Amino acid sequence: CLIEIPVLELEDKSVVDVKNLINEEISKIYTDGVVEKVQAKQVNKLDTGHDKTILVIEDNVDMRNFLLDSLSAQYDVIGAANGLEGIELAINEVPDLIISDVLMPEKDGVEATTQLKNDLRTSHIPIILLTARTNDEQKLSGLSSLADAYMTKPFNMDVLMATIDSMLANRE
Repeated sequence: CLIEIPVLELEDKSVVDVKNLINEEISKIYTDGVVEKVQAKQVNKLDTGHDKTILVIEDNVDMRNFLLDSLSAQYDVIGAANGLEGIELAINEVPDLIISDVLMPEKDGVEATTQLKNDLRTSHIPIILLTARTNDEQKLSGLSSLADAYMTKPFNMDVLMATIDSMLANRE
């Protein structure tokens, strides 16, 4: 899981690292014998100091974390759990490239792609649709939404990385 590491500063000025507690309730943090209950907040962005940022829109947590982890060696990464969240992050963060699943709750990848490509703030961002939908009609639907590429799952990570590198190089 790729996260910023939140740190809690307690009254006695000790510091508690909550790196492994994202999205979990911290039930036992002791300060002067008192148990406090703290809700850790998920952070969607990992800034690793790379030149390019990729937004991954994927509702499957395992797949999203796999992609974020795999891409973070070369890119700053941002994760979104559905199309609506992805659109909001794309507008606010303006990533260099977006990878989106097609079938998602809230707003699917084709709808999100159409909306992003029709918005002047995000229309320049290359979008790769990554999906288990493999028939030609579904591919045409994805590409007609103005997606720049359509890749099917399961996918080869080397091919995805080459596609990303090519798209980013073509935009420079």
